[in-house]
Amino acid sequence: MATRAHFNHAGMSLTPAVALDRMRAHLLLEAEIGGYEAAAVVADELALVPAALAPLFGAGVGADEVTVVESATRAWEVILWSMAESFGYGPGDRVLVDQFTYATVHSGLMALRAARGITIDVAPARDDGAVDPDGLAAALDDATRLVAITHMPTHVGTVSDVDAVGATLAGHDAVYALDVAQTLGQLPIDVGAIGCQVAFAPGRKFLRAPRGTGALYVAAPLADHLVPLTPGLGAVGPDGRQPFALAPGARRFDSFEADHAARLGLGESARVATTIGLDTIARLVGQRSTDVSALLGALDGVRLLDPDAVGIVSFVHDRLEPDAVRDQLVSQGVNVWVNPAGASPIDGDRREVLTSVRVSPHYLTDDDDLDRLDRALAALA
Repeated sequence: MATRAHFNHAGMSLTPAVALDRMRAHLLLEAEIGGYEAAAVVADELALVPAALAPLFGAGVGADEVTVVESATRAWEVILWSMAESFGYGPGDRVLVDQFTYATVHSGLMALRAARGITIDVAPARDDGAVDPDGLAAALDDATRLVAITHMPTHVGTVSDVDAVGATLAGHDAVYALDVAQTLGQLPIDVGAIGCQVAFAPGRKFLRAPRGTGALYVAAPLADHLVPLTPGLGAVGPDGRQPFALAPGARRFDSFEADHAARLGLGESARVATTIGLDTIARLVGQRSTDVSALLGALDGVRLLDPDAVGIVSFVHDRLEPDAVRDQLVSQGVNVWVNPAGASPIDGDRREVLTSVRVSPHYLTDDDDLDRLDRALAALA
């Protein structure tokens, strides 16, 4: 049971009891009979985790299009370098990103540019920082190999128009990759409907899964053209001269070594989300976000970064630094977080994106949590 009013679901949400119970049970089994032996006992259940995650990416997504990874950064690293190697990215090839691009997505592309000489350009943005579909259309050219878009950034709850991006990219050869770190488990997503071929997220945020888990979606037609940088166990024959025997779809990105307890917890968290329903979750998160914005908007000296934000409501205080605000709220039993300046480096360079306090409610947020937040905000000094 939570002992604080938790408004840091965008950082790490509160893990469902059913997921915690499943993790404990497996850890105990590993301690009792051995890790390899315990893995054999739960092999069928582990194999069903991608199937539990698939509906979160869209109704038509198959289990063979989802692989479990350790984090969103790991997912991005896996797919980016696989595409770079498999398609021979090099000088003359171009990647378009949006202004909301997260720090490790950005740094991964910088590393690829340094190694391969690709060009990276930022697509035009609207005033709120989200990608401008018309500007994106004008920026596209025949050299564009990849377009990487952020569904919702880490620092403010502004939702990008991913449907319009998909319509813009329809008929173009560029791969459409979508960072759903802050929206998987919060908002309905349909990668098939928007023409997205790659999507990735950690499990720990709005999906409420254990830390150290994540999910990578790769559309089957794309996945079947890719070779992982390190093909999995059994992909190469014993003499090393045979062609790669890769599993179909995203299964080729599966790794032998993993935290099985955490992955079982991830599967349980995914089933909790689909049982509640993403439409219901989105509605409740929207209501709680409106409530939080109203509380903050009523305070003197507070400025909201986006009054219409969903899921992530960020603000600055005219007298207190963000760290001081967080520390005072935590001392009152209310969890919030501080957006670091470099978390969204392009956005921070191109418009006024200040270090700010991030308040992220969820469907779990109740009236008592809001009352505690209200009292703690009123006590700021």
